[in-house]
Amino acid sequence: MDLIRKMKINFNINLTEKQKEAYSILHDKDTQFLIARWSRQCGKTVFAEIMMIEYLCKPKTFNAYISPTFAQGKKVFAELVQLLEGTGIIKKANGQDLKIESVYGSTLKFFSMESPVSIRGNTVSGLLVMDEAAFFPKELSDGSDPYYNVIFPIIKARKPKVLVISTPNGRQGMYYDLYLKAFNGDEGYREISASIYDDDLIKPEEIEELKKGYPPLAWKQEFLVEFLDNALSVFPNFETCFDGKYIDGKCWAAIDPSSVGDDNTIVSIINEKNQVKQYKIDGTLDMKYDKIAKIINEYHPVATYIENNSIGAVMSNEIRKKLANKSNFYEFTTTNETKKQYISLLAVAIANNEIHFEEDNRLLYSELSTFSFKLTKTGNITYAARDGYHDDTVTSLGICLQCREDFKLSGSPAIGFIPTPLNLLR
Repeated sequence: MDLIRKMKINFNINLTEKQKEAYSILHDKDTQFLIARWSRQCGKTVFAEIMMIEYLCKPKTFNAYISPTFAQGKKVFAELVQLLEGTGIIKKANGQDLKIESVYGSTLKFFSMESPVSIRGNTVSGLLVMDEAAFFPKELSDGSDPYYNVIFPIIKARKPKVLVISTPNGRQGMYYDLYLKAFNGDEGYREISASIYDDDLIKPEEIEELKKGYPPLAWKQEFLVEFLDNALSVFPNFETCFDGKYIDGKCWAAIDPSSVGDDNTIVSIINEKNQVKQYKIDGTLDMKYDKIAKIINEYHPVATYIENNSIGAVMSNEIRKKLANKSNFYEFTTTNETKKQYISLLAVAIANNEIHFEEDNRLLYSELSTFSFKLTKTGNITYAARDGYHDDTVTSLGICLQCREDFKLSGSPAIGFIPTPLNLLR
């Protein structure tokens, strides 16, 4: 954009505040990926075109634009050629190959996910734009992953700027996966959202008139840029429960332990007001024992469950040694049946908006959104995170709810619970 201004070229485009913010984020040295969740008719393609013009004005860069369909790419190509006509920037524009070459030695090539084989073998050095990325295929015709098998190889060598821009299309697919990376604060990833109400160039009465022509769910997705649940969602509308702070008081606790690997050790606390506090426990096993025991000793829960599957039984013994009150510390065995029971407790609490999570608990938000179920051939339901994701916060929270359910009436563990989830102190 600086180079364009030096040439005194005026495209007569008024940027919205959100477009200016996106521009600033993408130019931050620590940002490689900008995941833009953008409303329809809110200037997302215009912003992408501005960025592509800027990179055409940089020396000797190879840039790429990928769209779901060939027709969409052809339309954006034509718009760019028209915008740049008479500016002296274009050296050559090939409408058949959909390629623009600039006088600065840079190239912009247009690709479509309808022909992913044409994308392979290129190396992007300047800017990659993935437009309407939520509508890219979830897998290719040969069963391969479109991101890791096609897109990632063209950006891994030179690490260009990557603008991923779209309206949402459910909690699934490459676009949502990249959004979660940005939402969780992964290094190099940033996100920005712009609903129709963030468009400075549209009047409120025009928005209301536009709204009349759309069904409610379509309006939410297309213009309020909400990620709507897909058919396999276990916790619809869970976002509304991220509305509070934890206040001390009578409480119950649960631990989902892990030793090594990608899984996390999570401690969950829930109080009488259904407010939830969670802790992610890092460090060596000895450090985890100390941290968990310190939390339990500080909160003085009515009872604590620790999952004893795998490493849990070993960790249970070591943590118990450090507890001030050892008599209300119990082991819990997760089976498909016990998991169905505590996930049902959680699903009902969320559906009724009767549970409250801290607003900044991004790990739980992410895991609730990717938690799903499958039907086995025998018609049985199994609950778990989607492939490639984790459910440690969900498991810990579910067990915590089960702990409270078991104790709130009788004040003792549910001995009759089948299969028996508890091993009392040995």
